[in-house]
Amino acid sequence: ARVMRAVRAAPGAPTVAQGELRIEGGRVFLGCGDGVLEVLSIKPDGKRKMDAAAWAAGQRASRGTWERL
Repeated sequence: ARVMRAVRAAPGAPTVAQGELRIEGGRVFLGCGDGVLEVLSIKPDGKRKMDAAAWAAGQRASRGTWERL
């Protein structure tokens, strides 16, 4: 499993199940217990902070899972 840190996030609009990660239109959404967060910037483990859209462009899958560490 890869470790990443959401550096900036804002409330999101799409319906995303708790624990689900979804990429839509270059935007990254996390389903949480009480709503959805849109990740605005992300820091993959061992790499520099980057815009979430740039990270999303390099991903093969548009859906995945996440868990809080």
